[in-house]
Amino acid sequence: MEAKTLTLKQVGWQITGTAVILLWGGGIATIKMEDAYIRSLTPLTEEQLVQNLNDNGFGCQRIYGGEVHIHELYERGLSEFVDTKIVNTNGGLTDEKLEEILSNVEFYW
Repeated sequence: MEAKTLTLKQVGWQITGTAVILLWGGGIATIKMEDAYIRSLTPLTEEQLVQNLNDNGFGCQRIYGGEVHIHELYERGLSEFVDTKIVNTNGGLTDEKLEEILSNVEFYW
């Protein structure tokens, strides 16, 4: 049997990752972000990445930044990983501090 070829069109971008947040009672934590979808084929900007940082509905005082995973999104829901970036909202932590916090994250999901 010969392998099939399937052609899909890119329809946008999928953003996943981990956000660094300031809790209401004080303290800094990390949380898995809710996936974000951008229905545009233009290259993503830093501003779009910042706008799509989220706390997955948890509720926090501030989102400092995060580690975002960028995926190309194709029709029929297929996504392909493209890149990982550290994004800073400039809300009070340096890039170095964000990287330090994110380097100590352990994932259990």
